[in-house]
Amino acid sequence: MSKPEILKLSIPGFTFHDLFIPEKLSELTEKFFKEIKETNGDLFLRFDEYRSKKGAGFSEIEISNTLTELAPFVSEFVARLFGVEKELAVHKVRANREKIIFSFKKDFFVRRALKKVPEETLGLINLALLDRQVEAILKNSPGLPTDDKELALSAFVTDLVKHEIKTKSGFSGSVKTSLIPIADNIRSDDSCKTLIPPDNDETSMRKFLASLLQVFEQWIVAHFYNKTESMKDWVIYKLPHTLNYDNLVELKIINNPVPNTNVGKEENYRRRNGFDLTDTRYSRREVMGEVDYCIICHQRGKDSCSKGFHEDNGFKQNPLGYKLAGCPLDQKISESHELMSRGDIIGALAIIVIDNPMCPGTGHRICNDCMKACIYQKQDPVNIPQIETGVLTDVLNLPWGFEIYSLLTRWNPLNIDRPYALPYNGKKVLIVGQGPAGYTLSHYLLNEGFGVVGIDALKIEPLPLEFTGNGTAPPEPVRDVSV
Repeated sequence: MSKPEILKLSIPGFTFHDLFIPEKLSELTEKFFKEIKETNGDLFLRFDEYRSKKGAGFSEIEISNTLTELAPFVSEFVARLFGVEKELAVHKVRANREKIIFSFKKDFFVRRALKKVPEETLGLINLALLDRQVEAILKNSPGLPTDDKELALSAFVTDLVKHEIKTKSGFSGSVKTSLIPIADNIRSDDSCKTLIPPDNDETSMRKFLASLLQVFEQWIVAHFYNKTESMKDWVIYKLPHTLNYDNLVELKIINNPVPNTNVGKEENYRRRNGFDLTDTRYSRREVMGEVDYCIICHQRGKDSCSKGFHEDNGFKQNPLGYKLAGCPLDQKISESHELMSRGDIIGALAIIVIDNPMCPGTGHRICNDCMKACIYQKQDPVNIPQIETGVLTDVLNLPWGFEIYSLLTRWNPLNIDRPYALPYNGKKVLIVGQGPAGYTLSHYLLNEGFGVVGIDALKIEPLPLEFTGNGTAPPEPVRDVSV
């Protein structure tokens, strides 16, 4: 944690310390909805009806749509409040860029290359030559990122496919204009001699385009089956596996030292080093890959990850007899994924904390009820907990990210039950035990205006007063945290 810095809020009439005063949070709520009323009157009227009726008369799909429509406005308001508009915009640009990879994965790698290049034909492929050709093509193509081969490949091949589609309705001049520089850029490379068109006429250029696409088809598939170390973690290569409920964990049998012993495969081992965590979070690209894998079921009322698989007599059971009840918090999972798919990390977090304000205590290290109830029941589910961790981590990594998360747990216009914390009501509560249930109850009671003291069997070390406040003065703002 860095030392406290001065934080000047960018919305007039509010200081950082005001964010801990219920009356000022009420004013902030009024200011937010005043802006919504002025900029999007229809949305304001719809949400105002939703909150005044506490959701009565609204279908689940209507509630979801109302929340996902308002969430971007909450995000913009909070980003403006803390002065992180540029940082949020970077996430949105990055999210659009990542979609190039996911489209390439689905449309070219899965639906085309894997079908055209069977594994049994790999022996006929000169992978070393393909490596040199792909390297030359990408290296000599201006405008591609030089530090992200997965993205560069996806962008380049996607453009080639667009050219191919155009040629089906006639060979246009724009296609020819795009292909000639590619040929010129690789003309001096010995590995590409067989690809270079002899002329710039239509027949030669069609053959050149087909040859380029064939190179990438064979190259991407060959490295997939070869499990090339430098590429094995590409999201392009992460494909869902069919679920075998009788063999969910891959095991092998050994007979030494104990006969007929089941052990896991060594490539799946996570070696322990002291008491450090052995799991690694997903990278940002892996998180966005899971978001892309999600089919955003709430739009059809099929978000079983949140609501469970319902049957006449309760919840459906999977082949192992586990009840598919979904998230025990009824967290709006699909809705947050919709926001995250656009790179709106603050909007996604605002939706998460409606039902799970203590999400730093959940995420990918705690529970997976949502995954078990995912709409994908015959193949790998969406890794929802990793997405939740990714959303929270991205927000915490913003300047003042901890304060943004902290504010959303006390002030969230999307939460119609408790949009902002209430003043002290004169009642005090002692909560014994500060596990997940204890600290979550503490949070809810604090927001309802109770004075709360929490105790635990284990010693609770006090934090420095600048991070907690002293009972009369609020905490000092934290600009950066290490997560």
